[in-house]
This record gives sequence, structure tokens and C-alpha cells, in this order.
Amino acid sequence: MRIITKGLIVREQHTGENDRIVTVLTRDKGIVRAFATGARRLQHKNSTGTQLLCYSDLALFRGKDSYRVDEAAPIEVFFALRGDIVKLAL
Repeated sequence: MRIITKGLIVREQHTGENDRIVTVLTRDKGIVRAFATGARRLQHKNSTGTQLLCYSDLALFRGKDSYRVDEAAPIEVFFALRGDIVKLAL
């Protein structure tokens, strides 16, 4: 089942060589953990939309046990917030 939603990436974990697990805060589903396969490669279509503190348009596929990111298009990327540890802590 495919779910289209908007969400803020609040955590990312690196798994394997090119994959990442993201924790997404969404309005309708709450907190969702999803696998983004190949997203650590720079040329991958989902690399920007699945970075930390990125507000994105997400297309998630619901599997048996977990979600998988099919598409991620960034709406707003908060790069400056990641650079300041005091702002990040607030």
C-alpha cells in the first residue's frame, strides 16, 4: 500500500554501504521509520529528500513489517540549523 505524505526527517541512520533508515515525523501517521535504499549515493533521487532536518514530500510503501521510501522530494532543507548546535538543541 502506497502512502503519500509530508514529513520532517528527525533522525537518520546509515546501514550498509548506500542505505539509510530515516525516522520521519508526519502529521497523519505520527513517527514512522522507513528504509531508504541507495539514498547515501549522491546521484540517487532520494538522497536530498531523506537528509536530517529536511521537510519533504514522501511516497512511502508499506511492507509487511516496515515502510520503504519510494520517492522523496525536498520542500524545505534546514542546512543552517544543522550547523549551529545551540539552535539544534532547542
